[in-house]
Amino acid sequence: AAAGQTANLAVLWRRENGSMSTLWDQVSCSAVLAVNHFNARDGRIVPEFATVPAGLQLNGLYYDAWSTAKMSLIAYRKAIADGAHIIAGPSRSAQSIPTSQLAGIDEVVINSPWASSPRLSETAVHTHFARIWPSDSLTASLIMEAITDFGWRKVGYVGVLDGYAEGFKDAMNAWSVNNADRPGGTAQLQSVKSFSFNNR
Repeated sequence: AAAGQTANLAVLWRRENGSMSTLWDQVSCSAVLAVNHFNARDGRIVPEFATVPAGLQLNGLYYDAWSTAKMSLIAYRKAIADGAHIIAGPSRSAQSIPTSQLAGIDEVVINSPWASSPRLSETAVHTHFARIWPSDSLTASLIMEAITDFGWRKVGYVGVLDGYAEGFKDAMNAWSVNNADRPGGTAQLQSVKSFSFNNR
């Protein structure tokens, strides 16, 4: 990067008040600290920052994406309107799925710290998406294999009806289909009705 060049980094993380507000404040503060340390080439927490050549600076733009897809999309649109070049977040898969589709249209790189839905691995749909946390495809496969090894053949799933849970269920079902010829059979995911977010 040329000396004096600045990139606008938008952070779409949760900052809402509530029972876990202190925890989410800490997460948000870590993003601010990371931007400040990158700009200062301070390697005390992330040693690699000290080795980044001088030139590129980050301008942090911070938005509250709460924990819902709707608020994430609103935060994303604000970030784009403010000139974001790259997006960090949102955190949850249910937020990242619709947000990364918009980022693909806008050709803006989006990197989620925690989104793990296997659906986000569909690179034809999520063209500009990256993540730190691995896909749950492996987790779902290991769960189904362990259940099969126990001799169980019917598996139920209770979870919120969103992109995370649906992707996890898809991966569990895909494992059963891909291993259908195993001697003795495999565990099969039963069709279950899920519930909507915040439905007590």
